[in-house]
Amino acid sequence: MNFVLKLSKLCNLRCTYCYEYAELDQRDRMPLEGLDYFFRSLASHYLSEGWQQPLDFALHGGEPLLLPSEYLQAMVALQRKHLSSAGIEYRNALQTNLYRFKPQTLEACQALDIGIGVSIDVSGGQRVDARGADSNQIVRANLDELLSTSEAKGLRIGGISVLHAGNVEQVADTFEFFAARQLDY
Repeated sequence: MNFVLKLSKLCNLRCTYCYEYAELDQRDRMPLEGLDYFFRSLASHYLSEGWQQPLDFALHGGEPLLLPSEYLQAMVALQRKHLSSAGIEYRNALQTNLYRFKPQTLEACQALDIGIGVSIDVSGGQRVDARGADSNQIVRANLDELLSTSEAKGLRIGGISVLHAGNVEQVADTFEFFAARQLDY
């Protein structure tokens, strides 16, 4: 069973196809009290229904790597409190545009057992920064840097690409991009 947790709308890109474009500067985030209620209710329902399958959580935004690491630590602590303590298996992955890459990101993800899904269109020029500049080369370089680190070997790393009018003709190139890096997408 899969859940997408939209933790914040704050984003450092302004992709032309984004449906939340007008709200990407909002720093609000899902309150920890709301996450506490969600995980507590989910655990109760999971157990009452007799579910057996592991749960997968995609931490989404905006850009989840703009959230303070303390916030992610608190969220994972709530999962442990309600899910782990009830014997419910789960795993987390965050969906990032990887426009900004810091080695501390890897350390935090490893410590919290959070996988990384890199969102990149590979071509099409529609993932732009606040000035309107294409982010593709920066994200490619950051992804390659991430994959070259020894810490990356211990992380679940994959990719996602939005298929849109500007890149639909390059779908084979997109496949080759991820395949060359041995990434599921």
